[in-house]
Amino acid sequence: MSKRLVFPEGALVLAFLSVIGLAALGAAPAFATGGTSTLSTTPSATTVVVGTATTDAATVTLSTGSGPFGSVVFAVYTVPATGSPCPGNTPSGTQVTGRFAGSTATSLVTVTASGANTYNSGPFSTVGLSPGHYVWAVRYVGGTTGYPSSPSITGYDCEPFTVVAGVSTLRVPEFSAGLPILLALAIPALFLLRRRLPSP
Repeated sequence: MSKRLVFPEGALVLAFLSVIGLAALGAAPAFATGGTSTLSTTPSATTVVVGTATTDAATVTLSTGSGPFGSVVFAVYTVPATGSPCPGNTPSGTQVTGRFAGSTATSLVTVTASGANTYNSGPFSTVGLSPGHYVWAVRYVGGTTGYPSSPSITGYDCEPFTVVAGVSTLRVPEFSAGLPILLALAIPALFLLRRRLPSP
């Protein structure tokens, strides 16, 4: 005589709910809800000669989690003659546009992993740029990834730099070593020739 397995009604309900729960967890997107982010930046140079491209590097540190991981936005602003270049983490001057690749106003770099990683901006061209004081304004944007923007929703990490005029490339003309020897021989010959010429 065969025996039929009988499950208590409560156990069946619990098993059903467990299956639904596991399926829901498997289908849930792996966003870094409640994640943390920090940003620090370093310019490639604090003094740049007109005509030389310059860049900025951003180190983004994210708590462990899955992507997408957001992006870093690099921009450059002028600095007024008086006052701070970035009071309250906000540039006080005017944005300098059209000097990144493709004549874009900003350089946008995708963050590819959690942990601490460094991302470089695209080259910022200073060809034809007026000498003066400028400032990098950089922000990490977490967006919908669950990582908060850094340093804040509207703030920037600022790095000032100075653009200076180039040194003149004019040089004193160079002569070959043979020219002084030729002059040393020619001048006495001219005096000797003058003595031998009849006086008028």
